Amino acid sequence: MKILMLKAGYGDSILIVGNTTNILVDGGTAKSFDEWSKTIQQIDKLDALFVTHIDNDHVGGAIKLLTSEHSNKVEQIYFNGANQIIVNPSSDSGTRNDDIELSAISASTVLFDEDKQIGYSEGTSLSFILQSKCLNANLEFNGKAVTRQSLQNIITVGEFKLNLIGPTKENLDSLRDNWLALLKSRGIKRRIIDKTYSSAFESYLSSIDLPTKSDQTISSNSDDIDYLASRPFKDDDSLPNKSSISFLLKAESKSILMLGDSDAATVSSWLNENAISILNVDAIKVPHHGSKNNFNIELIKRINTPYYLISTNGKKSSHPDLETIARILKYAPNRSAKIILNYKIQHLTKSFLMNLENWEGNISLHQDVEEIEL
Repeated sequence: MKILMLKAGYGDSILIVGNTTNILVDGGTAKSFDEWSKTIQQIDKLDALFVTHIDNDHVGGAIKLLTSEHSNKVEQIYFNGANQIIVNPSSDSGTRNDDIELSAISASTVLFDEDKQIGYSEGTSLSFILQSKCLNANLEFNGKAVTRQSLQNIITVGEFKLNLIGPTKENLDSLRDNWLALLKSRGIKRRIIDKTYSSAFESYLSSIDLPTKSDQTISSNSDDIDYLASRPFKDDDSLPNKSSISFLLKAESKSILMLGDSDAATVSSWLNENAISILNVDAIKVPHHGSKNNFNIELIKRINTPYYLISTNGKKSSHPDLETIARILKYAPNRSAKIILNYKIQHLTKSFLMNLENWEGNISLHQDVEEIEL
């Protein structure tokens, strides 16, 4: 089995290649599609596309893929969009004022895709793309939302079996309630989910996933591993991130933990529910591009793996945070583990890397590596 962390800008686009099965997890930024789509050109089919959550560094490239010449390669889609999250939408088509207010939401929540400004009032949403192309998401769930509590919480895609970790129904309900409260405050009636509605929904959710103030600058001026590893942890409370589709993938004797942008509490609760004290996997896709707010000491101690995979170019929110790398160095159960980054990260200074090399154990960090074979 191979894992390719495609060059997805500051986002995720992970291709998992088995003997007979290929799945793509997320599409990175819209701008990154032209680069990573070259890899898609070389394969005959994508057995499944998973878009873990609504954020432009996961959704943008997926929109480009599904509107490109390669869209017919995608056989199944898993995505919690407007049609899956908004339960029992009204048949009321709304008023002209509703359209104006929804367009205003889109215009006021402008997204930034790398250096390119993208307003959803000028673009579209993934939900609308699926609807307009008659592409049905979540077929195994009868088109409803993918959650850990779903009756069908194990997904089979070719040779792969995926055990759902997140999102929880509670977190997805909170996301929906937050959106409906916004509509109520603006006097917008619940209505048919059309292009204007779904575009406003997705652009709004991306806007509330903006980094916290503490994430907007380099996390620390210190290069000391002990100091960084011991810094206080605050779990990610972003509703879009807490809604991430995350799963444990298994094929033959190999397993990969795919955590999207999940918060630590969601993953820990899944481990507890399944009475797993230590989870042994062949690789973990570190949540939220190595953010210090998503991967705490408890999780690191409870997940034993030889590979920590981090996808980002480091150009947003100083990801990966030095605290995350320091925690892995100090607390990883496998003392010969490898930290794999798919780009060379500018804010990993020579002094920090030197401290890493001199740290106890044989944990190593490798930059600008796109592919590993398990």
